[in-house]
Amino acid sequence: MKTNIDAVKAKVAKAQEQLEERLAALQTSDDWKATLERMAILGATSISRYSFRNIMLLTAQRPFIRQAATFNGWQQYGRSVKRGEKGLTVLRPRIIKKRDATGGQAEENIIAGFSYLTVFDLEQTEGEPLPPAIQAADVATPEGFEWTVERLRELVGTLPGIAGITLRARNADDYCDVAGWFELRSHQIVVLTGESAQAHQLKTLLHEVAHAILHGDGERHVTATAEVEAESTAFVVAHALGLDTSSFSLPYVATWALSNGEKSPTKAVALVGERIRKAAVVIFGALFPSPAVELEEMAA
Repeated sequence: MKTNIDAVKAKVAKAQEQLEERLAALQTSDDWKATLERMAILGATSISRYSFRNIMLLTAQRPFIRQAATFNGWQQYGRSVKRGEKGLTVLRPRIIKKRDATGGQAEENIIAGFSYLTVFDLEQTEGEPLPPAIQAADVATPEGFEWTVERLRELVGTLPGIAGITLRARNADDYCDVAGWFELRSHQIVVLTGESAQAHQLKTLLHEVAHAILHGDGERHVTATAEVEAESTAFVVAHALGLDTSSFSLPYVATWALSNGEKSPTKAVALVGERIRKAAVVIFGALFPSPAVELEEMAA
């Protein structure tokens, strides 16, 4: 029994070390951009299931991973793991109830440690094709653009305190050098039309919707980090939609990793990455309305 426990501890320790190395390596703009591209390729189903840390851990083990599930999870869809394939490790928290001062159980859950889960990439399996997912509308067409804007309007309508989305021409008193903004005082998203292609308008709208999701709560957010979060979230969604993402401005991780007061750069990157992942999941939920395919147990 002790041998099994030691083996689990060793595997968890190795995964945590690998994760820390992967987070520490995110020190250039290109590395951050590549990370966001992998999140986009994994898509709505996978990033809704895996935390940012586990996405980093999966891509560290298999850089071009497409989708991951457990051995039993793949079998549910008529697929089996190919003979000789080596499983991938993701970390799984052990959640317990926090004890209060008297020794009784409190309502708050805390992480008491980690175990691990073994998963396999889609390309490590064979068998029946996965059920087709309902894709978002073709945003390159006028109809697709209108559909996407309407879906985002519906999404924003579900956010507490957010007034809505306005697409309009530039007024004389508008900011002269921006194509859109999220107005915190009025809780209104504004995107200017007629000055850029619809694809650029949509990228601007995704950025401002990300601001509304992440920073519309009225709390103070560090500007540099807030812009990284919004731009990165918009990048993930735009890349998944097939939009040209070359014009996105993604600063070096080293310039913002400690701007929110975190002492550890790797912890700061993980926290920001998780916020981006969650915001992208919310937007994906509006634009990819198919039900999530449950292929394995939840891993955090």
